[in-house]
Amino acid sequence: MARSHFPANVTFGCRALDGPSLGPSETIQLSSSLAVHARPPVDLDATWQKWLGSIQVRQFSESKFFIVAQLTNPSLPVNNLERIEKLIHAFHCGLLLQGYAYCSGGLEVCGNTDHGHLHVGPIGPVFPHHPVQNRELHAPKRDALQRAYRLADSLIGLYKSPRRFMRLRQSFDAWMRGIQEAIPGYRLHQFVRAAEGLTKPRRGRISKDFEDRCQLFIGRGARNRKALRQLYDLRSCFEHIKPWRAELRKVRRLDVAESLLFRTLQAELVASWAFCRILQSQTLLRNFASDNSIERFWAMPEAEKRKAWGKPLPFTAEAARSYIWLYE
Repeated sequence: MARSHFPANVTFGCRALDGPSLGPSETIQLSSSLAVHARPPVDLDATWQKWLGSIQVRQFSESKFFIVAQLTNPSLPVNNLERIEKLIHAFHCGLLLQGYAYCSGGLEVCGNTDHGHLHVGPIGPVFPHHPVQNRELHAPKRDALQRAYRLADSLIGLYKSPRRFMRLRQSFDAWMRGIQEAIPGYRLHQFVRAAEGLTKPRRGRISKDFEDRCQLFIGRGARNRKALRQLYDLRSCFEHIKPWRAELRKVRRLDVAESLLFRTLQAELVASWAFCRILQSQTLLRNFASDNSIERFWAMPEAEKRKAWGKPLPFTAEAARSYIWLYE
């Protein structure tokens, strides 16, 4: 029989990720309902090995990063399983937005302990969430985990109202497709689409508005404007199935393929930083609640926008810091 460390009468979920590691850390409790473990909270026995296969069970057992959620089951029927799955997924997204918890796949195990008996299921795969090749990866520290929990709470709130935050949700869906895309150019395309959705460019000024408005996210200057123009030009190549090599401006010390990787990393940083900032500010969330409110935000005087947005991402330094330079 499978064994667990959960109390009686709870619904639980556990997402085991292939790849990242918490290092030497033990369990980090973020709330009564969410924790991150370095060891599996559920032991899958021979029965589950038969159902899943020994390789999947071994990968689950050997994972070093588990996102674990649990909710007490009330006396009246409530779909706690859906709430658990949403919390785990949103928290994982909160980590990915900060550049953590990329994975080549994994296994998600859910179940309950009704009446003190362990019931395991459903069990399903975790889709790969790829890092850009040559990106330097780190284990998240406690402050990053706590920030991911706050981001998860905001993300769950985005999807509660069917009519509010429609553009913000569609932009985030593009970001999610980018995270799950392994091919650099198509990944860049999705991240630029995600950032473009937040800028809501005007008809006839799409590329110019993208360049101008994204500078609010990363800071104003000729260098950042050129970088944003480069990202948009590359996005257009992959959008319209045009040759992209002629549009690519090589990065110093990098060849063509590596330069595309670096541009893809830049696109991810722009989109991820923008979402992190919006999701952590109730004021910005209100500004991005509808197309009308987004248009009013971008029509504000520049000084007011900067005050509402806050400090921009140190774009050039962050991109250089996050990339593994193979040739020094």
